[in-house]
Parts: sequence; structure tokens; C-alpha cells
Amino acid sequence: MALILHIGIWKTGTTAMQSILARNVELLRDFGLHYPEHPMMEDARRGGMSSGNIDFAPGEDWADVVLSKAQSASEKDVLFSREQMTLKISDEPDQLDRLTAQHPVKIILFLRDPIDFVGSYYAQVVKQAGYGGSLADFANTSDTFQRVRLLLSVFQDKGIPVELANYSRCSKSLADRFFGLLLGQSSDAFLAKADILDVPVNRSLTRSELMLQSALNKADTKQPARFLSKGLIENLPIVEHDPLPVPATIVEQLRDRIGPDIDAINKMVPSSEKLIWPDPVAKSDQQGDEVALFSQDQINQIANSIAQELNQNTLANTEVGALMRIAKRANRNNPRAREDLITLLTFLHRVRPANANITQMLQDLSDGK
Repeated sequence: MALILHIGIWKTGTTAMQSILARNVELLRDFGLHYPEHPMMEDARRGGMSSGNIDFAPGEDWADVVLSKAQSASEKDVLFSREQMTLKISDEPDQLDRLTAQHPVKIILFLRDPIDFVGSYYAQVVKQAGYGGSLADFANTSDTFQRVRLLLSVFQDKGIPVELANYSRCSKSLADRFFGLLLGQSSDAFLAKADILDVPVNRSLTRSELMLQSALNKADTKQPARFLSKGLIENLPIVEHDPLPVPATIVEQLRDRIGPDIDAINKMVPSSEKLIWPDPVAKSDQQGDEVALFSQDQINQIANSIAQELNQNTLANTEVGALMRIAKRANRNNPRAREDLITLLTFLHRVRPANANITQMLQDLSDGK
């Protein structure tokens, strides 16, 4: 039994491939491959945002998790797909030895040209991770290619085979490329029978959607406003979008910062998959305010997502009134009740900050009255 680890990197069609894998678990078995079930696969099957079929709790040894999950596979090769493994393996590469001591290990790794990657990955962290910073700030902190350089060196040193492709070369035929690496000559037969969604999976946000999502991320300090992007992506999967342009000044800064990593990576990958920098462009980073444009379908979806979020996180006036009556009936002489009252009124004040009665009751209790 071999362990096959599909580790990303980010923004190389991983979610789309995970959707096909999740929808074809039984068919994969017919081709000698076990893709272990995971709760995230339900989202993947319907084309929603998902993260694969394995996760790692804080403090867990990632190798222990992989070996434990692989026990259910009997004689079949086992496939795990999760971009987070890029982080786990590069942070603790020696744990690979525990895997190779028990099973043959193969890595499937997709890369992407650096500028193509940075613009897309920035849009992704705005979309899903609540990032509210600028593209320049993000580009100056991303360490993905340093990690890829380390991983390729580790795999070489440990003799672990790597099936590698450059997403920038195969994005239009991604399923053919991925399953060719996974199943070899059997890939055509698999894809001919596979159940594959006929709509895009985890599409990118349009420029206007990205502007709105970024603004919400900056404004909401309590939690990422992911509800907006999730609704747009899953309910409007077919919307044309343009790649996010990366200004020439950021390209130059990136070449200075990660150029040595790209050069080292290119020495370790096939010539057909080498990472390529774009041709130099004229320095014209001065831009006016960009105008956001939305279709009526986008406007309707944005309104629905915001309305649902408000309904989930807002108390109706009747509910506020009921909680106020409970607070007034409580025994304020009981210290524990006083603490509970303060907590209750604090929550009420958060949703009704202009209510003078709530404000006064909270102030009186805080003052010991």
C-alpha cells in the first residue's frame, strides 16, 4: 500500500480536483485507489468551498494523522489531498521518515508562475481568510516559494518521488493533467466514467467583488466577512473574471525577494514546468479610483447574503424586550446573578447600543447599584 499526498500548492486548482475526487470515491476504488471519507467532502461534492479529506488539530503530529487515517485502506493505495500539508511537511519534514518507514510515498505537487500565483493567492486570502491588507503588503510577506524550495530539496534528499506540474501551463486541461499524474495510463478510462460538475468550482471573485469583500474585511474586526464571498461563489459559479494585475513595482520587489528561490526551484523541476517571470512592463502604477460594477444577479446575491447574516446575528425587538424583562426580574443581591446580568446586558448593548434603558441598567450594575 502506497501513500499519495496531493499537497497543493494553493491556487492550482486543488479545490476543483477535490470535487472530482469526492464525487467519485467508489470509482476510484475500481482503479485501485482509496480516498478516505471526511466531513468536508460533502461541500466538495456539491462544488462548494472545501479543503480536502484530512485535517490536523493543533499540536498533532501530522505523520500520526496520516498513518492513522490510512489504516482503513487495506490493500489499496491511499490518497490524501490537502494544501495544508505544504505547511505541515515544510515545518516538520523529518516526520516524512515515519511514513517512508512503513509505506512507499509519492507526492503530487502543482506549482504556478510567481506573478500569476501572487495575484490569485492574494484574491483567495481576501475571499476566504478575511485578509484586509493591500496586495503590496501581502506580496512582501508570502513565503510560499521559500517553502516549495525547501520541500523539493527534502524530497530529493529523502528519495521521495514527486509528480509535478505547473498550473500556469495546464489550467485549461487541469483534470487531464492531474489524473494523468495520479493514475497514469488509466486516467482516460477514469475520466470517461467520472461524475464531474459542469460548472466552475471555487471560482475567483471579480475585481468589483474583490473590492467589496476587501472593504468588508477591513471594516469587520470581530470575524471575517466570508459569508459574502461564499454566497457569490456557490450561488453564482459562472461569472467571468479578470486576473488581478500585479503592478510593475511589486513585480520588481518580488524578483528581488524571491528570485533566488525561483532560480533554485527551476533547477529541480522539469524544463517544461519551470516557473516563468512575466516580461517587463512600463512602470505605470498610478491609478485613479476603480469603479465597481455589478450585474443585477450579483446585487441580488450580495443583498441576500447580507440579509441572511443580519438575521443570524441580530435580535428582533420582541427578543430584546423579553431579555430585558428577564434582567429586571433577576435577583441583583445574588453575586452570581449580578455577573450573569452584566454578561446578558453586555450582549444586549452590543446589538442595541442606542437603547438608553439597557445602557443605564448596565451602568448601574457595573457601579454596584
